[in-house]
Amino acid sequence: MNQSIPQLPKTRQVLRGISELPTLPTVMYRMMEALNTPDLSLKKIASIVLEDPAIASKILKLANSSYYGFQGEVRSIEHAIVLLGTEAVRSLALGSSVFNTIRCPADMSAVDTAGLWTHFLAVAVCSKEIASRSQICEADVAFTAGLIHDIGVLALLCLYPSEYCQIMEEAEAGEAPFLQLEMQAFGLNHQDAGAYLASCWRLPEILQSSILHHHGHESIEKGKLEGTIYLADKICRSTHIGWAFTSTDVEILPDEIIRLGASSEQLDEVRCFVQEGREFICEFLDNIG
Repeated sequence: MNQSIPQLPKTRQVLRGISELPTLPTVMYRMMEALNTPDLSLKKIASIVLEDPAIASKILKLANSSYYGFQGEVRSIEHAIVLLGTEAVRSLALGSSVFNTIRCPADMSAVDTAGLWTHFLAVAVCSKEIASRSQICEADVAFTAGLIHDIGVLALLCLYPSEYCQIMEEAEAGEAPFLQLEMQAFGLNHQDAGAYLASCWRLPEILQSSILHHHGHESIEKGKLEGTIYLADKICRSTHIGWAFTSTDVEILPDEIIRLGASSEQLDEVRCFVQEGREFICEFLDNIG
């Protein structure tokens, strides 16, 4: 978490609440370790995935979806891992675990929950496309980072539903910037909350950093992955894919593109790809929900 944030009583209360949120399933950690082991057999990886039937079924469902469009029916986890790739499997497993671990209160009528999920996944798809086209960072890692970049929003919604819904409404009405409203209420923002949760969950440091630095012009200075998530988030908000967290127009500045090492043409292609792929984004979302 950002060490420059003053540890106000409210902030300490928030951090304590985050640390007490449920942890990811044990099998998720075993799965991440297995997927990071190059010489581990595919059969062994598949056996670990199968320890969580819910995740295994979602992986099979995704492998057989039109999102990927593979020929023929995929019937085994081993086959799915071969076709999808280990990073896609990791993303699906991590996303499914996160969204099922942090359960927001049932009565969330004031929040566009579907819009939130759509934003998370749109940023993941957009991040992967930016990375693929510009080759500035690993595409599949960018997808994973994009998918969980806003877990701090989920954490704060879970812990303070009424207060956070009010912040969302005020931000959407343009009363004040979203991050400013969070700081006023909690002494930290959702980037800080998400990075702290990711550290509690022992997620890789690169993912913690991309969560902590996905807003603000300085994100591009932090690293290629952080900058990719930052630009992907801005593209999705500027094209109104999912909930935008703001009522104001979002502009991507030319120097941001240059400093990241991408091009305007590449980002225009990404923007078109994501806009045209809304249907597939919704289908992927159905598989991890």
